[in-house]
Amino acid sequence: MMKTGMMMATIKLLAMIVMMSALSGCGGATFTKGNMNPFKDNEKIGILVAKYEVLSPGMFTSVHVHEKVDKAVADKMTEVMKEKLIRSGFTPVVIPADEKVADLVKRYKSVPRNFRRVISEPDKVDLGNLDELFKENGINFLLVFEGESVIRPTALKSFLSAGVSTAVGLAFNTVVGGGGQPFTYTYTGVAERDGTLSYYDREQFSKHGDVLAPQDRDGIGEAIVRGWVKSRQ
Repeated sequence: MMKTGMMMATIKLLAMIVMMSALSGCGGATFTKGNMNPFKDNEKIGILVAKYEVLSPGMFTSVHVHEKVDKAVADKMTEVMKEKLIRSGFTPVVIPADEKVADLVKRYKSVPRNFRRVISEPDKVDLGNLDELFKENGINFLLVFEGESVIRPTALKSFLSAGVSTAVGLAFNTVVGGGGQPFTYTYTGVAERDGTLSYYDREQFSKHGDVLAPQDRDGIGEAIVRGWVKSRQ
């Protein structure tokens, strides 16, 4: 009887730890390449958004909202990352996800991943020779970013009632409360000239993961940049 009671107490404790981790956000660097040179002053960092999806909770699974919403959120996240990089002493350079980098994006998306959509073996990633891209944009590193956000059902309702094009502009200026807890996943890879990754990280933002809320979005961007910078210190 006593053993059963102790077992139940242990299960409850583990459940509480898991719940606290989910609420506070978790992740951490999944890969950092060793023997990297320290950062130099005012290095240029390319920012490429390979993929971003905005979803709304469905009855059995999340439902994609709209491509225009994806782009709007990706653009906002890019602006936040630019600001955080500048504050960290870097010069950000936005790399448009156009035909010039189509092959690179395709390679990045096709890299094997696990059930959490995390790149399985970041130390073995080969994106091809990126020397021309680095020279053309004058960059020292390439930050390849992916994200996924689940928004509140009430926010989705606002999008649909106002029309997607109009609501995209309004959503970032209005925090829509109620109707469930929004959350965001981010996947950040930093590529070198030779097409290898020197850093890869997945973060989960459950407690402060409302990508439509300025404060949450700012915190997400801060975590993305801070994680990479700290990995090289």
